[in-house]
Amino acid sequence: MKRLWSVFIAFMLIAVFSSQALAEHIFGPDELDTTYGAYFRLRQETWDNVFDFSHFDNLDDNFFRLKTSLWTKLD
Repeated sequence: MKRLWSVFIAFMLIAVFSSQALAEHIFGPDELDTTYGAYFRLRQETWDNVFDFSHFDNLDDNFFRLKTSLWTKLD
């Protein structure tokens, strides 16, 4: 599983930087303004007194949500 994530991250980085190189090849280095970055969001959610028709006494209703993304802007 760790190898799969490594391959995925490598693919995403190659995609981001190759799109920038292709755009500079098409437009020229002086005509293109590029901006790129990453977005990272971490949230904690707590579900208290939520009725879900479950027969299990699962008290794990406090969890984290993680959202990550890479972005590129070509002007």
